Amino acid sequence: MLLVAIAIWSGNLEYRKLALSDEGRYSEIPRIMAQSGDWVTPRLNGIKYFEKPPLQYWATAAAYNVFGEHHWTARLWPALTGLLGVLFAVTAFGDKFPPPYLAGNRPAQWMAVVTLALYIAAMLCGVVTLWPRSYRRYHHNLTRLGEELENITRHKSRWFTFASGLFVLGSLCLAMLIGAVIFSA
Repeated sequence: MLLVAIAIWSGNLEYRKLALSDEGRYSEIPRIMAQSGDWVTPRLNGIKYFEKPPLQYWATAAAYNVFGEHHWTARLWPALTGLLGVLFAVTAFGDKFPPPYLAGNRPAQWMAVVTLALYIAAMLCGVVTLWPRSYRRYHHNLTRLGEELENITRHKSRWFTFASGLFVLGSLCLAMLIGAVIFSA
């Protein structure tokens, strides 16, 4: 049954071309990353692109390196994480709550709560990163304008780094939760 679900879920990864503009953007950034070897700074058309956490870019760039540049490799990471999210939700919130493997397992219950809290905190930090920030307009002094824009960039970079760290911690907690559930069975 699981294999049928996986086949249906991933059966259309190569079916159509990449949609404009989102899929094209999120597949081009890792392509440039894999091609240039710069895995630290995501770029789009030569411009630094920090609007999203880099994990998707890294995973897609790694898929390009392993499987080549195809439409399905551009969609592989989102498809896998989506499938894992659905499988997690089905097992965690199936017809019984809490599921039998969490019912008597206090550490796993706490890990589930911590994982959810970390992901929610990461999303909120991401919102703060993207939130528009006002700045003083220096029409006649480009040096001051540049300094102000650098301050805004530093502020957004801090929130972005914090959001990325929370997301990584949440992913580690999710991996530990899955491991705890598997090994307690």
